[in-house]
Amino acid sequence: MANEIAKLATVELESEQGPVYGVSIALNVDTPRETRTFALHVIEQFKVQRMCSPPDTSVLIVSVIGPVDLQLFRETWIEQAASDQALAFFLSRMRDAACVHGTRDGRVLATVSLLPTAAA
Repeated sequence: MANEIAKLATVELESEQGPVYGVSIALNVDTPRETRTFALHVIEQFKVQRMCSPPDTSVLIVSVIGPVDLQLFRETWIEQAASDQALAFFLSRMRDAACVHGTRDGRVLATVSLLPTAAA
């Protein structure tokens, strides 16, 4: 088996301020040693999806099922944002960008921010 993007979509979400748009990415990870390479691939797919999304898209939710080095995944996003102008721009427009590591039965194991200015 390999790491895969199971779902990538722009969705309308409800917030206290009314409807907002967000990019939802669901990942299945079977090869944790490829976390960095896979994160780089996911970043490229996120940028394409974000370009096709409404201009006011302000949420990013990445959900990961399977064994993943969550801190390395986050570090890869932050490092890329420092050198990739498109990624930095899209992340600067996000009010929330999180990566949630969970189990197939819906249990949340950990959550980290993918925003460069946020703490892990």
